Amino acid sequence: MAWVTVRCPRCGAYVAAPARSPTTASYATCPHCSTTVPIVAPRDPAPLFTWEVFPSVYPSLPVPRAPGARLLTVVGVALLVATLLLAGLAGFLVWNGVEAVGPGTFTLHGTVVRSSEFSSVTEPVAGGTVNVSGESGFHELVLSNASGGFVVTGIPAGGVSVNVSAPGYSSVLVEVFVSAIYATASSSSPLVVTLTASAGSPSTIVVQSPFPTLENLLASLGSAAVLLGIAALIAGVGARAALRKGRVTHAVVGGAAALIAPAALFELGETIVFPYLELPTVALAAIGALAVSLALVPLVWEARPPEPSE
Repeated sequence: MAWVTVRCPRCGAYVAAPARSPTTASYATCPHCSTTVPIVAPRDPAPLFTWEVFPSVYPSLPVPRAPGARLLTVVGVALLVATLLLAGLAGFLVWNGVEAVGPGTFTLHGTVVRSSEFSSVTEPVAGGTVNVSGESGFHELVLSNASGGFVVTGIPAGGVSVNVSAPGYSSVLVEVFVSAIYATASSSSPLVVTLTASAGSPSTIVVQSPFPTLENLLASLGSAAVLLGIAALIAGVGARAALRKGRVTHAVVGGAAALIAPAALFELGETIVFPYLELPTVALAAIGALAVSLALVPLVWEARPPEPSE
């Protein structure tokens, strides 16, 4: 048994007393002020925390429980919902792609106006030349009326170039897109072209659509549908692995696929064509993040270091 000398925290006197062991706290009474002084045997390395100095004072912590099957059930259900949502979005894009190539022509309405350097009010330009070129060799030239308006009918689906010019003004080239599912200029949203009085200057090019041709739109829809279909397959495999076999790694991969898939919709411009897709894509990303975070809990638990043995 080791003897140690400690100092009384009340009167400052030194007290010598035997210390039982480094893990057992004992106490001595100061002979000068009768204060109870804790006695701890010296230890190398020295204790850092109070519960190391007085282990008998603090109750032992309960053993943490391993994540149960309910956690994987929640992950599996979340991945199942993500699978259905991904498959639904892919089918929606395919259906709209079929609608986009359907037969039909479109009408383009617009107004030609001029701006003044002395006033912010625009005035209509009568007799302006409107040269419209579309896909499949479509071409038509019309003049703006007294109120600056013009109408072009029979335009095929796809990208449309509208070149507007007038004497004494620089020409303006506007790139628009018309189709059954997406249009940047139509009868419901007429095109307004503003000319500036600077004859001989280079033409102004205004691009109003991320898709120059119908082929680009279809390629975007098809690519997004394929990526969503692949993500739905991966998420479905992850859901099955979580619900039936308890494979956590597959569930993490499935959740990551659901989390990353919405990025394809934004990158390919699908949210520009269908703005209402933003809500389901945000929900899909949230479901994927939930599945990944919950599925990582068992992985972290299994990879934790073993408890030190005394």
